[in-house]
Amino acid sequence: MKQIVSLIFGIILFLGSFVVLWLNEGNSAQKLAIAAYSSKNAIPIDCENINKDDDGNLISTSGNVITDAVLGDENVQIEDSLIVSRRVEMYQWVENHDNSVTTYEKEWSDDFIDSENFEKKSYKNPSFPVKSEVYSAEFAKLGQFTLNNDQILLIETETDITDLPSNPKYSIVNGKYYSGNDINNPEIGDILISYSYVPSGTAVSVIGQQNSDNTISAYPYKNMDIYIQYDGNLSQDEIISAYRQDNSNFTLFVRIAGFLLMFLGLKLFISPIVDIFNLIPILGKIADFLLTIVLLLISLSLSLITIALAWFAYRPMLSVALAVVVVLITIIIKKIIDNAKNEDLNQQ
Repeated sequence: MKQIVSLIFGIILFLGSFVVLWLNEGNSAQKLAIAAYSSKNAIPIDCENINKDDDGNLISTSGNVITDAVLGDENVQIEDSLIVSRRVEMYQWVENHDNSVTTYEKEWSDDFIDSENFEKKSYKNPSFPVKSEVYSAEFAKLGQFTLNNDQILLIETETDITDLPSNPKYSIVNGKYYSGNDINNPEIGDILISYSYVPSGTAVSVIGQQNSDNTISAYPYKNMDIYIQYDGNLSQDEIISAYRQDNSNFTLFVRIAGFLLMFLGLKLFISPIVDIFNLIPILGKIADFLLTIVLLLISLSLSLITIALAWFAYRPMLSVALAVVVVLITIIIKKIIDNAKNEDLNQQ
């Protein structure tokens, strides 16, 4: 049964890795196209002085986002704030599995840990009495432009609120509300509530379409939408540079993830073979080591082939360079296999 499960999961991970790699390259190519188009066609403007002739055009601008909104909950109210975030943590039981041993530990977590599925029903976590929440202004001004709620929520730079008003339901510990009696000896169900906010006047930089109603929206380009927003006062070149860097980092991360999925899938797929070799311990270790090296090289080759084919569909020139790398790796694999065969012949 275990071998069948390994085979099934191996096939799923192996096939899934191709989908992940292919979609990732397509997404990367689209973002590079957006960056290139924006660099050439976006019009830098002053958000304080809108030219109606630019309506419908792709523009770039930056400035301070202004609001007079008062945001918060029944405990904390912050004036002139774009966003107020409430984070709630609860002291909970956590079930850990180490081989056949199940242990239980206590920890703070802002995610609810459902104890209904615990092996031992005596360990119970209560529900959150208060939930984490994000409060945001409905709209705000960027110069003469109006930003909507979705655009406001894209702002990431938040400041912790540590000067909390006194509250009869909680004590204040390190700038957080605490529901228990002793923070050094918390009990299951104790909660910590912390707050942060984005103040009015926070700077943002935007690339998007200027509209006749003094809003900025996504600019339609081919089958894509162009809307880029970053915190801070950035020039058009700096916005695009940050966008390209984020795309590069994300693409690399997913490439590595896709490669590891492929390797793990192959590893699970051949695990029954390794189990046969493990009947002789020394032979099993040698076989596992050699197969791991070969599978790593195969995974690398297939990953690069997938990336090359995807780039050939989106950016043909780069696929040629990747194809050369694949050929070199293929040669290395062939040499490893040939050397292993020659050693077997020599031993015979």
